[in-house]
Amino acid sequence: VLLFSYTVHAENVNRNIAVSDIALAEAEMIDMVNLGLSVNQINDTILQAKQALNRADFADLVNSGATGELVDKAKKTLEDLNYTGFTYEDVLVYTNIVHSRKKEALVLIDSVRALELKIQDAKSQDINIIASEDYLNQAKKAFSQERYQETTDLIFKGNSELDKEKSDLAKLNALVKSSQNFVFKHWLQILIILLVLLILIYICFRINKIMK
Repeated sequence: VLLFSYTVHAENVNRNIAVSDIALAEAEMIDMVNLGLSVNQINDTILQAKQALNRADFADLVNSGATGELVDKAKKTLEDLNYTGFTYEDVLVYTNIVHSRKKEALVLIDSVRALELKIQDAKSQDINIIASEDYLNQAKKAFSQERYQETTDLIFKGNSELDKEKSDLAKLNALVKSSQNFVFKHWLQILIILLVLLILIYICFRINKIMK
């Protein structure tokens, strides 16, 4: 299992390097499949890399100055195209996308799991998790459909919503504690004020009754 990301830099790239990097990209795709991830876009990108390899092969053959049926076929394939611009470096444009997507997928797996644990912890503290859980579910769906940027945005929103709920609860708890401390420190004054209010209410009630 290739639990790492590898990027080849497009410097002095020859056919052997291009072929090896395609093989690595295919191995990474298999690794992602084994992790239960969707790889439709990865597979399409690898196909593009192979097409770029074929173009580079034809261009290399034509540019070599060789002759023969195979060269004629290559020339016909590249007809009306600027085949001098086709190089093996083009292959790495696509394989590096695969390497990058693999790395991004692994990061998102950890990010989704981290948000799940964060929500579970918040739930045990009676923190409102409705909004953050909804963002988590949306993120999982986007991830399963290879929409990695959307997944990242939804995870960020889920974390932000959870942090906000935690902050609001902390403020509420602080207010309650402050109120309790106030009552504890000034219970006698509060009791006197309540008694005075009760007396005033009683007096008003009696006066009103007498006037009737």
